[in-house]
Amino acid sequence: MAGQRGKMAERRALPERTMLAVEYPGYVVDTAKALRSLGGSKKLARDTTEDVGMPVELRFRYEDPASHPINGEITPTENLLLKVTRRVRRRRPPQTGDGPAPAEEEEAQVRAEVVA
Repeated sequence: MAGQRGKMAERRALPERTMLAVEYPGYVVDTAKALRSLGGSKKLARDTTEDVGMPVELRFRYEDPASHPINGEITPTENLLLKVTRRVRRRRPPQTGDGPAPAEEEEAQVRAEVVA
């Protein structure tokens, strides 16, 4: 077995899409409020593209101008974002009149795709 080589995976081009991930220090119930606490989507996009040295500011009380912000860092990475989809098809065999119901039969398909 040591001399055998496995099957090579096919080569694919990586997408030219850039994504932004934010580690938010709390539960996000309303995404609009979470974006507002970060200064809005335009300010967040500007901070992450233009001013790499500037921190991202989070304000828990964004309506209060006297509230102090919590500063966050922008860390560029070269990681891949993988989307995994699992589809399950359940088949129920025909039921007979006597005895317990037969078990369902599952057939699963798993598909992985590089998104960004």
